[in-house]
Amino acid sequence: YSYRMPQAIDYGERSLALARELNLREQMAFTLNDLAGCYWVLGRFDQAKAAVHEAQTLWRELGNLPMLADSLNISAQIRIRVGEYDQALVSSAEAYQISQSIDNVWGNTHSQFRLGYIYWERGQIEQAIAIMEKSIHHGDSAGFLVPPIVTRTELAAVYGSLGQIKHGLELGRVALAIAREQMPLYEAFVLGVLAQLELLHGHIDQAKETIALAQQEPSHKVWPVYFVPVRQADGRLALKLGDYERALAVA
Repeated sequence: YSYRMPQAIDYGERSLALARELNLREQMAFTLNDLAGCYWVLGRFDQAKAAVHEAQTLWRELGNLPMLADSLNISAQIRIRVGEYDQALVSSAEAYQISQSIDNVWGNTHSQFRLGYIYWERGQIEQAIAIMEKSIHHGDSAGFLVPPIVTRTELAAVYGSLGQIKHGLELGRVALAIAREQMPLYEAFVLGVLAQLELLHGHIDQAKETIALAQQEPSHKVWPVYFVPVRQADGRLALKLGDYERALAVA
């Protein structure tokens, strides 16, 4: 979260090597859990899957239910990013069941916050909106900041895709305010979706400014997965302007 992903992975891999040498199974599980998160936001999905799978095996062996739920939730996020929605739903469901059984509010919230995206992708719009709104509410209650930023941004995109662009922009601006105040690493992600909504609204100059602002964010080097909406917005802007060569280059 401090824009030092190469160091994070270096320390994580060194920690894992030492923990394996000493057979510190709990430390191995914690390190693998964190490494999986580092790998997937860089788009290194195969490594992320392998790390989180090994972590889950260890958490089951150790009987650590809160961390097993957390690990299953990380697995779901990875699966969603590569379009493996059925597997994501299975991981989320188990994480939710575990979290319910131990009254873990964080785990409950974490297990639900990206499900709305799956429903949206599958055209189940009513379910998508309902679960996204619920996730935002639970995130606020649990102090889990990701749904109030990420899920609210995705909900903004859903409304934009339905033609309710003004409402989408309102939601996106709320998400941006939270990101700026508490989790700046998500700013570019929100700005990318806002720019797409501005283009849908016909506000080309405003979209240009939003894209330029997002491109100044250092997160594209740290979390390229979360920078994708900015690239998409830039490509759509080029299409709007008739600059087809640049649109192709961005794509």
